Amino acid sequence: MSNPFTDQLMAAMKSGDYSAVLGSNATVLLNYHDMAVKPTKDGVFHVEVLCLLQPISIQRGSFGPQLDQSFRSSELPVASTVRMPFETCCRLELEVVFFGPFTPATSLPFFQNLVGAKDEDFVRQNWRYGRRNETRGFGQPERGGCSLSVPRRAVKVPAGFKLVWIVWLDDKVVTVVDERNNKLI
Repeated sequence: MSNPFTDQLMAAMKSGDYSAVLGSNATVLLNYHDMAVKPTKDGVFHVEVLCLLQPISIQRGSFGPQLDQSFRSSELPVASTVRMPFETCCRLELEVVFFGPFTPATSLPFFQNLVGAKDEDFVRQNWRYGRRNETRGFGQPERGGCSLSVPRRAVKVPAGFKLVWIVWLDDKVVTVVDERNNKLI
């Protein structure tokens, strides 16, 4: 039960080269979650990616924006109309809920206006594969996730900014990388 994007992302984590997965991909990934049962059936692994806008003037190692725009799995995503200078989307915060924790993020109006994208350009997806049949976790998906993305052609990053992604594995930051594969932490 592999997921092609997650497989590419895991390979990028091992090699340190995120350029093909995030930097030059035809799709700009704004938020991504994928969770799968570990092969040992003891717990799950969780990968998350979040795209931000970074002013070019910020130096390496000093970019640590406050992430304010989020929603819980049990809530509807409500994008703030307040100007959020770094955030691109209303980010999902996972919680256990009856129908599953994965509701795709929504883009922020400020980001949409800044990059010139339209509502219809954004693609929200979620997925679930398989079901556990062991007593522990019975009925839960073997793999599930969600994403928010936009075609790169619909995004015109303004002068003075660049796209950066924070990548987490099992809730630990693996890297912060920009579209030119420069590590920022």
